[in-house]
Amino acid sequence: MKAAFRRLCLISFCIVLAAVPLGLFEDYFLRHHDGWLFGCTPTAIVGLECGYGVVNTAKELVLNIPVGLAWGPIVLFSMIVYRGVTLDHLSFPGFIVICVFVAIDFLAAAHISIMIVRLTRRRAS
Repeated sequence: MKAAFRRLCLISFCIVLAAVPLGLFEDYFLRHHDGWLFGCTPTAIVGLECGYGVVNTAKELVLNIPVGLAWGPIVLFSMIVYRGVTLDHLSFPGFIVICVFVAIDFLAAAHISIMIVRLTRRRAS
C-alpha cells in the first residue's frame, strides 16, 4: 500500500512537471499567434476550447491541464469556504475534474515532501 501511494505520488509529480513547460508554451504561443493553438481558441474565462468530437475533446483535455492544475485548488477552496462558486455553476463532471486536479496537486506536493524527508534521513545517518 505504501509503495502504491509512492508510485501514485510520483505519477502526479510527473504530470505536474510535464504541465509546466506545456503551460509556458501555451502562454507564449497564444500571446504571439493571435490566440490560436492547434485549432483551439481561448475561452472567455481561462482555458482553451477546441470544438466537438472525440479528437477535439482529447486535445482540449490535454491543453487545459496546466490551467486545471493552477486553478483547481482555488476554485475548490472558494466552493468550500466562500461558496462563491456553487455546484449550480459547475456540472457534476466539472466538479469531479476539479477534484482530480486538486488531488494531483496534493499528491505531487506529497511526493516532494517524501523526497525531502528521504534525503534528510540519508544525510543524518
